[in-house]
Amino acid sequence: MKKTIFTLALALTSIFVSAQKGKFTIALGTTENATPWAFGVNKDFFEKKSIPIHFEAGYHLTNKLQLALAVNHSSGETKELDLIFFSYKADLKVTSVMLRTNFFWLNKEKFQLGSGLGMGYVSASEDVTSISGVGTVDPTESAFRIHLNLLDARYFFTEKIGVYGNFGFAAQGLYGIGVIGRF
Repeated sequence: MKKTIFTLALALTSIFVSAQKGKFTIALGTTENATPWAFGVNKDFFEKKSIPIHFEAGYHLTNKLQLALAVNHSSGETKELDLIFFSYKADLKVTSVMLRTNFFWLNKEKFQLGSGLGMGYVSASEDVTSISGVGTVDPTESAFRIHLNLLDARYFFTEKIGVYGNFGFAAQGLYGIGVIGRF
């Protein structure tokens, strides 16, 4: 029994130590504001848009596999919308929190190329201003969403600092660009 416990403890320790060999990455950038499409909002309705913010923190489990937490936030003000019974303007705020896995099929010292899949929670809220003074609109919607990152490219100028660009589909935007750090 003691040998079994010792063997199990040794195996778990070796797994933990090998997992510590990975590198952390932190990315900060912007994405194309595709998130409202997930809720059926036509982005042409926006009169004013903020720059969507993307933050991602990841840990390389192996040289090719990364586990990451990604957070996006975007907002915009709609044009005046005339419906049958009332008119209104709305400030839309969309926030998503995703757990992502990224697989890098090409992983060199200065260049990484890969794909990924994310799952998480997306919340959209509206601050509605009625122009006609009649009617109501449901102010909040939230849902579980999936994001497919078809192409993720990273280039590092130095050992720790670089740029990234990605192209994907669904909850966290169509494409994104930004800076990335590796530690």
